[in-house]
Order: sequence, then C-alpha cells, then structure tokens
Amino acid sequence: MIDSLASRIMLNNQTAIPAFGLGVFKVDTIMTAQNVEDAISAGYRRSGLVSFNARSCLG
Repeated sequence: MIDSLASRIMLNNQTAIPAFGLGVFKVDTIMTAQNVEDAISAGYRRSGLVSFNARSCLG
C-alpha cells in the first residue's frame, strides 16, 4: 500500500524505487536540473522530461 511520499515499491530484482513520480512541467531550467539530481539521489531511475530545455540543462 502506498501511504506516504516515502513509500517505495520493490522490483523483481530486489531494488526499491519511489512509489511516486517526479514532475518538472513548467519548472525553470536551473530548478529542473537540481530537482532531477535530487530525484536520482532519492532513488528515481526514470524521468519523463519532454521539453528540449529540460533535456539540454541535464547535458
């Protein structure tokens, strides 16, 4: 059961990932880069970055 922002889901390979997604729609370029770095540190392994600006600020 997902009951908090700290909830994690266990994958078949025994890796735990955050249960909630990260959105960066309409977030400025500098904040997007920082948010994505923080998300990776927290265990996120998938992103839905669709704007060119979001992709370009990440390298």
